Amino acid sequence: MAKKEIFNCAYLEIALEKPRLREPTPNQWIDAARTVLAQIKRHVDGVSSVTIQTDIDEVCEFCLCNWTEDDDSYNGGCCNEDETSQDTPK
Repeated sequence: MAKKEIFNCAYLEIALEKPRLREPTPNQWIDAARTVLAQIKRHVDGVSSVTIQTDIDEVCEFCLCNWTEDDDSYNGGCCNEDETSQDTPK
């Protein structure tokens, strides 16, 4: 009996070089991933399944700082715009 290695999994990661203010929405990323995965299944023999895993960071829409608060509309005053939006009556 000898040990045999069988390759059964690989991951494809699509990452931005740096955060951008107008980056694609999560749904646009998922659609792009589905397009890539369809091409993988079409061109690579022996692929039985393909899985999309997502990793989405929550950030301030103004300064892109990591979101640290439970409140969905105020990030603890991480920047002037965040602080100003908190002070504005709704």
